[in-house]
Amino acid sequence: MNFSDVEFWKQAFTWRSSVLDGNEPTWLSKIRKLAFLNFLKQGLPHKKLEDWKYNDLNKLLLRDICLTGAEREGALSVLDRPNYVNSNCLVFVNGRYCPELSLRNEFSANINVYSFSEALKIIPSLMKFLFFKKTYQTKQAFTSLNTAFAREGYVLHISREVQLNLPIYILFIGDHVNNNSLMYTHNFILLEKGAKATVVEHFYDDASEPYMHSNFTEMYLLDNAVLTHYHLGDASLASCHLADWHVSQGKNSVFRSFSCALGSDFSRHDLHVQLDASGAQCDLSGLYHVKQTQELDYHTSINHVKPNCKSHEYYKGILNDSGHGIFNGKVTVYPNAQKSQTSQLNKNILLSDRAEIDTKPELKIYADDVKCTHGATVGQLSEDELFYLRARGIGEDVARRFLLKAFISDIVDTIDIAAFRDYMLNRMMRALEV
Repeated sequence: MNFSDVEFWKQAFTWRSSVLDGNEPTWLSKIRKLAFLNFLKQGLPHKKLEDWKYNDLNKLLLRDICLTGAEREGALSVLDRPNYVNSNCLVFVNGRYCPELSLRNEFSANINVYSFSEALKIIPSLMKFLFFKKTYQTKQAFTSLNTAFAREGYVLHISREVQLNLPIYILFIGDHVNNNSLMYTHNFILLEKGAKATVVEHFYDDASEPYMHSNFTEMYLLDNAVLTHYHLGDASLASCHLADWHVSQGKNSVFRSFSCALGSDFSRHDLHVQLDASGAQCDLSGLYHVKQTQELDYHTSINHVKPNCKSHEYYKGILNDSGHGIFNGKVTVYPNAQKSQTSQLNKNILLSDRAEIDTKPELKIYADDVKCTHGATVGQLSEDELFYLRARGIGEDVARRFLLKAFISDIVDTIDIAAFRDYMLNRMMRALEV
C-alpha cells in the first residue's frame, strides 16, 4: 500500500489497537484514538495547503509502506557509534531501543533518561501528564499519525536546578532496514525550573531499500531552564525523514536549536516554538545541503505570546544538481507581546542551474512596541572571489570548497561541543565533494 491510502491507515490502526491496547494504559489508548481521529479529520496534505504548496508530494504520498516493522537482523554491520560519542548515549536501531549499545552508567539520580516503553512502566504519571499537555491536540496530520502509532522513543526529565556538564546523545540508526518499512519514534524532554541540558539527535543508516522514519520530539522548558538541542539528519537517499519538534518555554528560559540536514530523498522539518512567558528566548539555526533529486523542507514557527521575549533565526542552504530546498520561517507577535524582538535570515547558494530554492520568511505582528526584521538571499559563488583564489595558484575545486566552507563556518562555529562540531563540519564537507 502507499502512504496516501486512507483505508490502509484505518486497517493498520485497527490492527495496532488489537495488538497494543492490552499492553498499554487505558489513557494512552484513548489518546491514540483521538490522534487517529484527528488524522482522519485533517486528511493528508495537498497542494492547496499553504504549508505544502512548494512540496513534491508524490515523493511522500506515493511511497509504498509497510507497518510490520523494521526489525534488526543480527548484529550491527558497519554502523558503529560516531567517534564524538563517549558517554550518556541512548541508541535506537530501526526504531527500537537497543540497551546493549547504549551508555547509561553516568546518569545521576537527578537525571531521568528512559526509553518510551520504559517510561510507561517506571514513570506512568509523568508520561500521562506530558501526553495530555499538547500531543493529542495537534493539527498536523503526520504528527497525529505519529501519536497514534509510535511505540518507542526517549524521555528525558531533568530535575530542578540540575545542570548537566556533558551532552546526552540520542542515536537513531537504520541497520538492515526492511523494504518500505515505516518507523515512528516519539520523544519528550522536560527541564524543571533552572535546569540545563544539551541533547544531540543523530540519524543515520546503511539502507539501500526505501523506508520512512517519523520522529516527534516535545520539549518543555520551565522557568529559567536552558536547553541546547542539536539535530543531524544524515540518513541515506533511500530514506524519507519527517521531523517534528514542539517547544514550550517558561519565564526567562532559553532554547537553542541547531539542525543540519544532509541525507534522505525527502525530508521535512517542522519546528514550533511557543514563547509562553515573559523573558523567554530562542535561537534557531541550521544548515542544509541537497543534491541529485533530493527535496528538503524547513518550516519554523515562533509565537511571541508574552512580552519581553526574543527570537533569532539563521539558516543557510547549499543546493546542487536538481535538488530542491524549501524554507518557510513564520513569526507571530501576539497583541499583548510588547517589547518583543525577533530577527530572521535565510541565505542560499545554488551550485547548479537546475537547483531550486523556495524561501518565504513571514512576520505577523499584532503589537506596536516591537523590533522585527527578516530577509532572504539566493545567489551563486562569487566569480570575483573564485578568480582571486585561482590567481594565487589554488585549483578550482579547492577554491570552491574553500568558499563553501567559509559560507557555513559562522553557523558551524556556534556549536559548543568541539568533537561534534568537528564531526559535523567534516561530514558536511564530504557531502559537498560529490
